[in-house]
Amino acid sequence: MRRIREIEGLRAFLALWVLISHVLGAAGYTSEIAEGLPQLLILGNYAVDIFIIISGFVIFLLIDQVRGNYSTYITQRFFRLYPLLFVLFLVAVVLAPLEMENITQSGAYLTEKNIEKLTYKLDIRNDWLGFNILTHLTMLHGMVAEKWVPFVPGAFLGPAWSISLEWQFYLVAPLLFSLAATRGRFARLGVIVACLATYIIARKLLPRVEYGAFLPFHIEFFFFGACSYFIYRHLHNSVIKPDFLFPTAMATVVMIYFTSGHDFRLFPIAVWLVFFALMLEPKESLSHRFIAPLFLNRISLWLGKVSYSIYLLHTLVITLISSVLLSYFDLARGDYVSILFVSTLIFTTLFSWLTYRYIEKPGIILGKKLSSRFNTGRFK
Repeated sequence: MRRIREIEGLRAFLALWVLISHVLGAAGYTSEIAEGLPQLLILGNYAVDIFIIISGFVIFLLIDQVRGNYSTYITQRFFRLYPLLFVLFLVAVVLAPLEMENITQSGAYLTEKNIEKLTYKLDIRNDWLGFNILTHLTMLHGMVAEKWVPFVPGAFLGPAWSISLEWQFYLVAPLLFSLAATRGRFARLGVIVACLATYIIARKLLPRVEYGAFLPFHIEFFFFGACSYFIYRHLHNSVIKPDFLFPTAMATVVMIYFTSGHDFRLFPIAVWLVFFALMLEPKESLSHRFIAPLFLNRISLWLGKVSYSIYLLHTLVITLISSVLLSYFDLARGDYVSILFVSTLIFTTLFSWLTYRYIEKPGIILGKKLSSRFNTGRFK
């Protein structure tokens, strides 16, 4: 499959954003007590939304360009996600008592209300240990509503809720692509109407799922990514005037931000709009020459390659480092968050390289080997 290197670099920044948000959260910083850029950094869920848009784009690109049937596709997707999730979830279960101990020792940084809330959540998680393990091993833990069993999607390994969301999308993406790519206008309109109806029904009728980890609750972001792919396929070989799309997208986003009263809720879509415009800019444009290197330098590309490990692993590193800092040091909040961030960044990067090399990459290779026996034609 043809890789779009700018997307690899963007993943690096998004993974680091999520890492920063969890470090700030561990030190008691919340979006309610911050404004501007600090508040945005705390809202790491927006980075996850952008990840989801990217997934909609990349999976449709993969389905369109890679030959193979459904068995080939889903086998490779399974082994892309599952090995690392399986290992790190088991590690998270082992570290669960340490996480609970950290919460009880965080009185200098967390409010009493937050400590009670987190302690209750962790107690419920432990009470349903067997159920949590079973659902995570199927990667369908994101489909469990809170009224059935509370706090399942983010149990033990918090970021894993979005991996279940990804897996749910992977299961249905080939069907959606087949309908959207058909020449029949009614099939395409049907997909659009179905996505819109799913979006509305999820918010009106479906029971609440933690983090919105059930596909209908995030269908709009996959939809934006998938639609972007069809636009990209149509335009990327066209003659586009340099320095038009990217500056226009930037100006549009800035105007929307100020006219909406500095509201960040549309930020994920705004970031993707600007980045997508950059992807379509001709290579000789000033926009591409000056902005694209942020995503195409060696560091960004390397971090992007291991971004899945960074994303899943960093909360475990935070648990370990927090345990040391809380047990042996009495730090002011500013010092605590600074040391926690630097240490987490260093050790997460190191461990992510190891997990990529010894878990992720072997899993990808194994998935390709196993799926080769199913490779008898295009998606069916």
